[in-house]
Amino acid sequence: MTAALRSQFELFDGGSVSQHSAEDNTTVMSHSGDELDQGAMFELVAASAPSGVGGLVEASSLIALDDATDGWFYDTSDDTLWMKLASGNTEATIQW
Repeated sequence: MTAALRSQFELFDGGSVSQHSAEDNTTVMSHSGDELDQGAMFELVAASAPSGVGGLVEASSLIALDDATDGWFYDTSDDTLWMKLASGNTEATIQW
């Protein structure tokens, strides 16, 4: 069994971003603050494409993801998973 990995960053305006990884999934969370309240974009270096990202729709490109409220895009050219979470207290779980 793999040990769980957690990290959290508190932002200057009371918001936070965090992640929790265990076994075959990673949960990413965003909590809006007083000023940074338009959601969050995450860039994750990944060894392979996820089998799914719970609650989010896959975008056709990084540009399409940037225009969306939330979603995800896996860039095969550099093995990067991009996730965008909507504003508020939101989270999504990546299945590897």
